[in-house]
Amino acid sequence: MPRLKQNEVAAAMPPRTPKQLANDARLRARKGMPSIHVKKNLLGPDDVAEPQNDISISTTGKAEATRAGIDIIQPGKLEEKAADEAFMNELVEIQIEADDDPNAPLFVHTAHNGVTQYIKRGEPQTIKRRFLYSLVAAKQAKLVCSFGKNSEGKEFNRLQGPSRCTHQVVVITDSDKGRQMYKTWMQMP
Repeated sequence: MPRLKQNEVAAAMPPRTPKQLANDARLRARKGMPSIHVKKNLLGPDDVAEPQNDISISTTGKAEATRAGIDIIQPGKLEEKAADEAFMNELVEIQIEADDDPNAPLFVHTAHNGVTQYIKRGEPQTIKRRFLYSLVAAKQAKLVCSFGKNSEGKEFNRLQGPSRCTHQVVVITDSDKGRQMYKTWMQMP
C-alpha cells in the first residue's frame, strides 16, 4: 500500500472547529506558565509537630491537585522510623524452594515500595529483609465450601478459606531479632 504524502493526509482530515482551534491556542499560551503551589498546615501556625501537606494545583488542563511524593515524618517518630528502616534493609540469606508446578517461573518476582527484586528458585541468595517480608506476606487462599444438614436438621453452608504462603521460603542466615520477626510474619493471616 503506498504511503500518503503529508498534504494528502491533511486534506483527508476534517477541518478543526473554531472551539478546537481556540483550545489549541489556550494550551500553547499557558505551556510555559508555572503551576500554583499551595502549602497548608494541617493544624495551625503554632503547632510545628504535625507534618505539613504540600499540594500542587495545575493551572492548565484538568483542575486537579497532586500531593508531594515525600512523606514527612513527625520529629517524635523519626528515631523509630529510622530504626525500622535500618532493620528492614539488613541483609538476610534465603532460599526459595522449587515448586511442584512444572510451569512455575524459575525467577520469583518480589517488590517492596516500588522496588523490584527477582530471586532464583533453589539457590541461596542474600537479599534485604524487606523483600523477605514481601515474600511472606504474599498469601494464596483457596476457598472450601461445605454444605448440608447438621444433627438438628438445619441446613448450613460454610465457606472456609485456609491461606498459605505463595512461596516456600527457607531462612538460612539471619539475626535473632530477624528470626523473631519472621515467625511473627508467618502467623499473619
